[in-house]
Amino acid sequence: MITQKLLSRIYLRLQPGHQLTLKSREISIRKYWELPFESEILKASGDEYVSEFARLLDLALKDRLRTERVGLFLSGGIDSGAVASAAKRAGPHIQFNAFTIVYDELMPDRERYYSGLTAKYLGIPINYQRADHYCLYQGWNREDFFQPEPYHAPLLAVSMDRFKIASSFSRVFLTGEGGDAILRPSVSYLAQTLRRFQFGRLIKYGFLHIKEYGRLPRIGIRTRYRHNNKGRFWFYSYPDWIDRDFEIRTRLIDRWHDLNLNPPLPNYHRPEAHQIFIRSLLAVFVRISMIQAQPAFP
Repeated sequence: MITQKLLSRIYLRLQPGHQLTLKSREISIRKYWELPFESEILKASGDEYVSEFARLLDLALKDRLRTERVGLFLSGGIDSGAVASAAKRAGPHIQFNAFTIVYDELMPDRERYYSGLTAKYLGIPINYQRADHYCLYQGWNREDFFQPEPYHAPLLAVSMDRFKIASSFSRVFLTGEGGDAILRPSVSYLAQTLRRFQFGRLIKYGFLHIKEYGRLPRIGIRTRYRHNNKGRFWFYSYPDWIDRDFEIRTRLIDRWHDLNLNPPLPNYHRPEAHQIFIRSLLAVFVRISMIQAQPAFP
């Protein structure tokens, strides 16, 4: 029988790719999946890298376009625009509809303009949601806003209303969230290349960088030292106003330590991007999205 005491021993949220099993009053947790490790992809030219990236993006989108209607969370940026363009190529017979949050009065914002250009070029209808009138922490006490654990989102009402509006069109959406994490350059790449005595590759990439940007690449020694010295990429302070009984009952100290834990970087070519991808706010975005829709992340 599952009791309150037993449930109090369980973390409210598992780590990514983990499975919790409760059997005969025993709790077991195991990792069932992690990001695959692959050898570094080396191409002869920049155009070949672009072609390979486009091929993989198209392949990922084809795997997710399994319905006749698909929504697009479209911004005025590059990531969601690239996903929308690739989606049109992968599913020419699918009915797409874009949904965009804009500010027309509160602050200078060209999201409406640039997202409109993208939608017009692709021939996709676009729905604009004006966010000027929303207040900070609006709807914080609404039951449909409640999350499995506290989450600091002053404008959560904007996102939640977008999900509700968009879900009337489709239950599957494409978004450009996560692009920054995936494409983040590694500050440890130079050290890795030196340890492998790959001096030819250093010279080649240095030359290509100068050709593209007109300067030598930043080595990142200060950034690397700062990360090593702190022992982590970020640090969350612990609030001293938390109620003691609540703190003990929910094991907040343990959760705070886990949040600030600096696990050993995996043996990836870009380990920092890997860590940000699995520990960033992207996970929070996915969790909130699941309440109203089924987001598809290429």
